[in-house]
Amino acid sequence: PNLNGIKNLTLTAIPEGLYDPAFNSVTSDSLRVLIRKSFPPYEILDSATSLINSSGVCDLTFGNLSNDSNYYIVLKYRNGINTWSSTGNHFTNSVLNYDFTDSSSKAFGSNMVLKGNKYCIWSGDVNKDNVIDGGDISSVENGIANSLIGYEPEDINNDGIVDASDMGLVENNSTKLI
Repeated sequence: PNLNGIKNLTLTAIPEGLYDPAFNSVTSDSLRVLIRKSFPPYEILDSATSLINSSGVCDLTFGNLSNDSNYYIVLKYRNGINTWSSTGNHFTNSVLNYDFTDSSSKAFGSNMVLKGNKYCIWSGDVNKDNVIDGGDISSVENGIANSLIGYEPEDINNDGIVDASDMGLVENNSTKLI
């Protein structure tokens, strides 16, 4: 690629389990972002990880990109469905702002859930097989039975405890065939 320095992406994205619409706040957690070519085979060109702040915003920097190319943005969250931007996006003067939360159409296939007034990444893909199903329910059930605490994939709402609130999200999304 025609590389010309560091690229800065300001991204707004919220995993469903981390968002409290009553307070319009997000529990902080890390989010991995892949930048892929916008044409097959959609090669990964760069990646970065950042903390999501209480508004769902994270700032990421990349060194392997150019201003004159379109890229897909791919969100990878520890227990969320991988989510791609719906279109290719390009950096202008080494800057790109992208907000997944203001419209479901920002994600490929409109693959997000409306929670309050924000579109969120589906939560509950504990085993990272890109579907929320019985395998994920089983993992959360085992986490509850074993009284898991701490930073665990089964802790969907990131409160440090695997409990019924996590199970509720996983079961709801499983029945929606996510």
